[in-house]
Amino acid sequence: MPAWRDLTPGETGPDVTELQRALASLGYYDDGDTAGYFGAATEYAVSLYYKRLGYTPPSSGGVPAADVVFLPSLPATVVAVNGAAGQQPGQPFLELAARGSLALTGELPPAYAGQVKPGLKVTIYDEVTGIRATGTVADLGTPTTTVPAGAIVAIGGGSGSAGSSGSAGSGSTGSSGSSGSAGSSGSAGSSGSSGSSGSSSASAFIPLAVHPSKPLSAALTGENVLVTVETGQTEGPVLTVPVAAIVSTASGASDVTVVGAHGKQTQVAVTPGISENGYVQVTPVHSGALAAGDRVVVSG
Repeated sequence: MPAWRDLTPGETGPDVTELQRALASLGYYDDGDTAGYFGAATEYAVSLYYKRLGYTPPSSGGVPAADVVFLPSLPATVVAVNGAAGQQPGQPFLELAARGSLALTGELPPAYAGQVKPGLKVTIYDEVTGIRATGTVADLGTPTTTVPAGAIVAIGGGSGSAGSSGSAGSGSTGSSGSSGSAGSSGSAGSSGSSGSSGSSSASAFIPLAVHPSKPLSAALTGENVLVTVETGQTEGPVLTVPVAAIVSTASGASDVTVVGAHGKQTQVAVTPGISENGYVQVTPVHSGALAAGDRVVVSG
């Protein structure tokens, strides 16, 4: 039952029972009052709870509605807190992952909207932790340029991995480090975040809700991941790089790192597309910035 009123001594109702049960589960209340009646024992438990948290108990002896949120089930995972001390809080102020697991929303380029629909298979890859997962498309939103606001609450994480050289390619099918696949069945690519971000994307994208095949690892909290949706095929030869060469930023943009003469590295902004056999189609944002045969850095 949502907290819809201030709970004060003398009140009765199922919300009082809920408060008593919550206090008991935390070790602050050991019966003493009739279930559903806010008596002296409940008041003492409330006072003890506030003091243990480091706050002065309310002068009413009760619990203001603004101080309490009752959750339908525990444990629950905090995904984001939309605000900080001294700031006007955003709405919703506190975001929890559904059923205690992480939620994932991808950013699909509008050009692929006609190819993607609910139910299509999805692969998820995080180049920071190396974690891979699968799922399906749950829903498509309306085009927007705004990434959900919120400061990530860290509940886990992973360390980065060392990079090595691979190749950008075009044409025939190949293995990791050689030319990629052009044509054949593949995927539309998009970036995503397992959590929410406080930045805005430079161009419009379509929010793509992903339903993971199984709960995502807590290490993905707040990570920007590559979301690949299995769709169709390209109309002709395309420029490709290993999937592990794609790096997604907090704003949803993607880039690859090109290794030039004397080992000089340059970041090149790209738009991911169809992928197949570990390779993903890329179109450089700036024409000519990436060409077949260029060496790119891949994680691994």
